Amino acid sequence: MDTASRFTGAKGKTYDKFDEEYTAKLKKCFAYCEEPVKQEFIKISKIMSRTVFNRNELLDITDYLDYYFKKTNNQTQNWINFTNAAFNFRPWQC
Repeated sequence: MDTASRFTGAKGKTYDKFDEEYTAKLKKCFAYCEEPVKQEFIKISKIMSRTVFNRNELLDITDYLDYYFKKTNNQTQNWINFTNAAFNFRPWQC
């Protein structure tokens, strides 16, 4: 990938156009999650308020919450859809 398609985020991390597409897709999926799930997610991380994030940053959070929701029997179909989208996103499928 050429360097013209890369940029540096607010905290000095390097992102590219695929990270932007990933962020947009996952924010849409997150909007479908139930309010209690969103609130629990936001207590753990403010990543959804960022302009851009990458797959690894999000998967660190979803892995933890996926374990938590399974343990507390609080897992919903919309959460499952969100984590599937987070894990299986392929930029060329947009």
